[in-house]
Amino acid sequence: MARVLQLADELRANVSYAVLVGLLLSALLGGLAMFTDATRPLPLLLSAVVVYGGLHLLLSVFMILKRADRCSCSCEDGPTRI
Repeated sequence: MARVLQLADELRANVSYAVLVGLLLSALLGGLAMFTDATRPLPLLLSAVVVYGGLHLLLSVFMILKRADRCSCSCEDGPTRI
């Protein structure tokens, strides 16, 4: 039972972190959409930050899915693996 509680706590922390990254990325993209000239491409540094943020968010979501699967399989009443 302690292992399930630890996995649930790690899952909660991962979800909170992914929400924070998503909000920061949304604020960055919203700011870029409002305050930059849409006829010119973004500078290389800003493009790299946007791509890094998007990939980081995607990898965080994959980590959440992995932890949710492990948490559900660690429960005594949860699904069994074949």
